[in-house]
Amino acid sequence: MDGQKEKLIEEKHKIVVEVKSKKAYVFGGRVEGRASTEFAECLGTITEVIDKNRYRIQWDDGTDTEALKNQLRLSKEPNQKVTWEVVRDHIAPNPPSAYSQVGVVGFRAEEFAIMDTESEDYSHPFFKLLLSLWPGDWRAQLAKMNAAIEHDNF
Repeated sequence: MDGQKEKLIEEKHKIVVEVKSKKAYVFGGRVEGRASTEFAECLGTITEVIDKNRYRIQWDDGTDTEALKNQLRLSKEPNQKVTWEVVRDHIAPNPPSAYSQVGVVGFRAEEFAIMDTESEDYSHPFFKLLLSLWPGDWRAQLAKMNAAIEHDNF
């Protein structure tokens, strides 16, 4: 694997992805300040939905404020193309604060060494990874879904 990575680094291999802008008043949604407000001509990202009419916004200039829905409008920014270049190692000097607490703790890559699903040693690593990244309490969500199915079937 190291040889493959080294070859990609030497070739300055790039990966291009088109990222669709979130066009909703939700976490991660892109907004602009309305012209008649103190946020006029500002672009930012919703980092917290406080209630249906109040949001915490991290503006592109780095400031962080609360704003009311009537002070904002959804951004009309086109989808962005993001390009990554394969490098040896990189730690961002200033990661975006909206995502600074996102990650997986205790991830063990060696669990992915056995991919034979028929093997007694297969430990379902993709399922474990999915559950560790699942938003919210999956057990509570599953119980609620099962209760709704039971209710509809009886």
